[in-house]
Amino acid sequence: GVSRAGAGKSSLLAALFRLAEPHEGYLEIDGVRTDRLGLHELRPRLALIMQQPLLFSGSLRQNLDPLGEHDDRAMWAALRNASVEAVVRSLPEQLDANVVDNGGNFSQGERQCLCLARALLARTSVLIMDEATANVDNATDALIQSAVRRHFAGTVLMIAHRLLTIRDATQLLLMSGGALVQAGPPEALLAAPPDAARVNFSSMLEDAGIAPAEFLARRPTGEDRQEAPWSLPRA
Repeated sequence: GVSRAGAGKSSLLAALFRLAEPHEGYLEIDGVRTDRLGLHELRPRLALIMQQPLLFSGSLRQNLDPLGEHDDRAMWAALRNASVEAVVRSLPEQLDANVVDNGGNFSQGERQCLCLARALLARTSVLIMDEATANVDNATDALIQSAVRRHFAGTVLMIAHRLLTIRDATQLLLMSGGALVQAGPPEALLAAPPDAARVNFSSMLEDAGIAPAEFLARRPTGEDRQEAPWSLPRA
């Protein structure tokens, strides 16, 4: 999902997790209405990586696997797939290393990679990235995007202001004023006739100084992408 500030992306996120219930209509995932699921069924299937990484005081092991459901081998695999294994291997206590509150003893990029490792370990159906790479450099952004594309087999919902961050997306949702104004593959949105009366994806690229050819260049092919259906339980 992409839009300018105040367009409704945060409200959409709150609705997905049912932090706020819609006054009208409903959300449906793979044919399942989320309002007919218990929160204990819905939320464990959604992983969230935010702009500010969520790490808490405790061991690295506890941060990766708060419920103690996975063995060390699975944790190392998740760290490797999130491109942060070498960092953890270099720590004297490795998986038992201490994490200070908010992960302040790791760099911003390392913290985001640790949060990604936690999401990969949990094997959730949906990964939601809410401006997850807004505070990292372009190289780290590319590293995280590559790791998600190669190792997360579920559905990825990416909320971003940085337009090149969403270049891997198979579908774009453009929001304005709390409403969906454009939806479809990036190629289709760029091919749509310009509409001066409303925000459109072509105008956003133009405002950002990004040529359509630059946005579409080096997009992953179908062979590079992992596609998997939502796996929420049937209500």
